[in-house]
Amino acid sequence: MLKKVEILTSINYSFYTTVYLFDREEKIVLPADISRDLDSKQTTSGFVKNILALLQVEINNIQILIREDETLFSQIILEKDNELMCIPAELVESLEFVKNWDIPILIESSILKKQGIKITPELLREALEQD
Repeated sequence: MLKKVEILTSINYSFYTTVYLFDREEKIVLPADISRDLDSKQTTSGFVKNILALLQVEINNIQILIREDETLFSQIILEKDNELMCIPAELVESLEFVKNWDIPILIESSILKKQGIKITPELLREALEQD
């Protein structure tokens, strides 16, 4: 079953960024490492979105999936004339669209439960008590 998640926050490191995806219903946070900063000026999502608009194609949603080696990747689901099309994409490419436009992110609940972090009051209390 696909679940809707949202970008909670991201933390930039020297060579990568960790994006934290949040499932409000289950209170699960999924950390996802991507190869570059989402705030980078190198983004091409605006250019691609303009091309899609010209072709009368809309981005329906972003789906996050898992490879056999347990790394995350994504699919961009496009819609034209009520027909859905799928384009495989690196996670960072898909998240650039989500960051700039209101596009739903969908992820299998099994991925959230397997790789996510369940947020509990105890976990929050312990995290806040640490230096």
